[in-house]
Amino acid sequence: MVKFANGKQLETIAVYGGKQTFQNANRGTLEIQIAAENTTFDELKELYTDSAALSEIEITETGIVQNENGENEEKVITQSLQLNFTLPVELALREIDGAQTWCVKLAQKSEIEIAQERQAEAINDTQLGLIELAAMIGGEG
Repeated sequence: MVKFANGKQLETIAVYGGKQTFQNANRGTLEIQIAAENTTFDELKELYTDSAALSEIEITETGIVQNENGENEEKVITQSLQLNFTLPVELALREIDGAQTWCVKLAQKSEIEIAQERQAEAINDTQLGLIELAAMIGGEG
């Protein structure tokens, strides 16, 4: 199962991590495979194009294990948090092992790219503040 920053959860078949050259950089990638009957193209497209939702992806794998009483129970086997996989690479419907499967491939932004975005936002905020200040000063004259 994957859970996105916006709270959306999807049952997965598998999640694979890797490396790929994308936009002239060697990036970490995630390929999330989802059974076609578990979601729609429109639902995935909405997630795929929402960088805020993709900024944090929680991956949880569960399995059946025996407890101390010898009874089977579902338990979390692995859990991880993946950050900044906000670059859409591919959204495709494929046949994998005879089943229709949605494949959502995402690439990770580098720390430098994230810092540059924050810097651009700070510059924009400063410019807006200066415009507002200039309007206030200009109005007092």
